[in-house]
Amino acid sequence: AMSAAERYIYIEDQYLEESLGGDGAFELYPYLLAAAMRGVKVILLGSGTRDPEDTGPHPGPINRELNRDLKEKLVDPLPRELRHNVAVYRLENCTVHSKLTLIDDAFANIGSANIFSRSMMGTDSEMSAAVATTTTLVRDLRVAVWGEHLRAPLETELTSALEDLDL
Repeated sequence: AMSAAERYIYIEDQYLEESLGGDGAFELYPYLLAAAMRGVKVILLGSGTRDPEDTGPHPGPINRELNRDLKEKLVDPLPRELRHNVAVYRLENCTVHSKLTLIDDAFANIGSANIFSRSMMGTDSEMSAAVATTTTLVRDLRVAVWGEHLRAPLETELTSALEDLDL
């Protein structure tokens, strides 16, 4: 799906980096880099500060800077004139536990498995489900998620704006 992307790749993941136990042969960065090189918008969203009720091992802010993976495997290899194709955001007061990938309003993957190679190759015991469709299912999911992240009510004007990928 990433190799076929023409407009955008949107990924929500907790840390936006490879972890110990991942397999370099199955990393996402080559796919994300290739997409950005051909003009696809790569939009990444990770946890910012944890959910106040999440008592995980890292209670402070996370994803405050581009991590080494993002910097060395995605941003630095891009020519300067193409770096605008990559956007990295963090979601404050929310630990991203359910991972989400949306591509071109035609493909969605959602679940507990981190999108990076450690979870995708079976090191972790989590799972995800994917769908490819020509219906409005993925677009509608994207609009709902982006509206939620904007913390704005999905009234007609905002919904119309979010549905239009040219905006």
